[in-house]
Amino acid sequence: MFELAAQALAYSGVGIAIIVAGYFAVDVLTPGHLGRQVAEGNPNAAILVSATLVSLGLIEYFAIYFTGAGWDGLVDALVFGILGVVVQGIGFLVLAAISPGHFAQTVMSDRFHPVSVVAASAQVGVALIVCASLT
Repeated sequence: MFELAAQALAYSGVGIAIIVAGYFAVDVLTPGHLGRQVAEGNPNAAILVSATLVSLGLIEYFAIYFTGAGWDGLVDALVFGILGVVVQGIGFLVLAAISPGHFAQTVMSDRFHPVSVVAASAQVGVALIVCASLT
């Protein structure tokens, strides 16, 4: 029982680390400080951060579920989590490149803008693609 508890803690630690890494990756890709933007009530930043966190949680769920039990799957979960962060970053940059205007700046606007919903949907869509690739 203690062995399983230790494994659960290790997998949880990897999952949390991946989510934190994803948060910082999106923070780097957008102007301003995301945490500050959310704390100040920016709805666009909150939508983007929320979608990023949920998306990476989904990727880690599938990575853990499909890589096997025990200590052997821990490295796989970490690798696939890092892959998810990288692919989501690429997806964000591609969306910014093909969108008219200043995509990242619009997402950080303090007034709600529909582009934040599009960015959030792209994060979830990319996560689902990564999840499907793990099955």
